Amino acid sequence: MYAWAAPKLPTSSASVAQTRPVRPRRPPTAGPHLENRSTHKFCSRPAGRKWPILMIAYMLSWDDVVTRIVVDTSVFISALIGPAGPSRELVRRCLQGQYQPLMGNALFCEYESIVGRPHILAQCPLSQNEILTLMHALMSVSKWISIYYLWRPNLKDEADNHLIELAVAGNAQVIATNNVRDFQNAELLFPDLSILKPEEIIRR
Repeated sequence: MYAWAAPKLPTSSASVAQTRPVRPRRPPTAGPHLENRSTHKFCSRPAGRKWPILMIAYMLSWDDVVTRIVVDTSVFISALIGPAGPSRELVRRCLQGQYQPLMGNALFCEYESIVGRPHILAQCPLSQNEILTLMHALMSVSKWISIYYLWRPNLKDEADNHLIELAVAGNAQVIATNNVRDFQNAELLFPDLSILKPEEIIRR
């Protein structure tokens, strides 16, 4: 039989310090070598530099420079059917960034419904794939607006009220439409909002 002997414990302070577990050191969160490091991983400016004041003012005021418009589906249909004209020129200028088109849920559903109508496809020189490509290009430059308030009663035709609500919610200056009569005799007036045809917008 072998007798079990307990291990001897260290008695000196040096040996006690050697037996204590060593905790891992955390990386430093502050220091002179970290002062110029950018804290935002998506920031494209060089570390330690600030955006010029003029550049900030330019970016903030860009939305005020470009005219915000709501392009009715009647304008988009005319742009598809006609080989040339003010409707197609207005859509072209939206794609070039000269105007800022606004888009909402109701207007987007109207766009989707008209691109597949047989009588429009029969009159349009573009194929259905080309029409979808043009619509997707217009959607890519449009600014999506969420509508939280409905303005009722307003227009006689309920199907046109969503255009007014989109323009008011998105702070648009113009609604581009070929059916100006549908917006006449409205019960609510918005002095800063104009209802114009594409040729009137281009001449401004």
